[in-house]
Amino acid sequence: MRRFLSMVLSACLLSAPLGAVAASCSGDAPAVLALRTELMVAALGCGQRASYNSAVRRHKRGLAAAEREVISWFDAAGQTRDYDSWITSLANARSVAHAADRVAFCARTQALFREVASTPATTAALGALTSRRAPDYPALGAACSGSAGIPTGLNAPRG
Repeated sequence: MRRFLSMVLSACLLSAPLGAVAASCSGDAPAVLALRTELMVAALGCGQRASYNSAVRRHKRGLAAAEREVISWFDAAGQTRDYDSWITSLANARSVAHAADRVAFCARTQALFREVASTPATTAALGALTSRRAPDYPALGAACSGSAGIPTGLNAPRG
C-alpha cells in the first residue's frame, strides 16, 4: 500500500508541471524573441549589424529573460529539442519576409532599430514594445498545448 501511494504521489508531482506550463505560456516572451530574430535578420540582410549589436547590448537582460522563459516552457513540456526548431522557424519566417521585399523590410527594420534604441532597457519596456508592434511568431506547439511537434504556421499578430 505504501508503495502504491508513493507511485500515485510521484505521478501527481510529475504531471503537475505540464498543466502549470500550459497555463503559464502567456506574456511577451515569444514576441520578444520574434523581435530579436527580426532584428538579427535585418542585421545580416540589410547591413544593420551595428544597430543590432547596440540593441542587443542595450536589452541584454530582457532578451535573456525572455529566452529563459520560453526555454523553460519547452523543458517543462519535455520538448527541449523543439525549442531549436521553434527558433529556426522564427528566423525562416523573417528571412522569407526579407526575401519577399528587401527594400520594405530593411526600411521597416531601420525604423524598428530607432524605436528599440529609444526604449528603456527594462524587461517591461521591451515587452511593451513588442505588444505595440504586435509581431507574429510561430505557434509554440507542444510547449504550451501538450501536443507533439511545433507547427510552422504563424500566429495572428497580437493587438
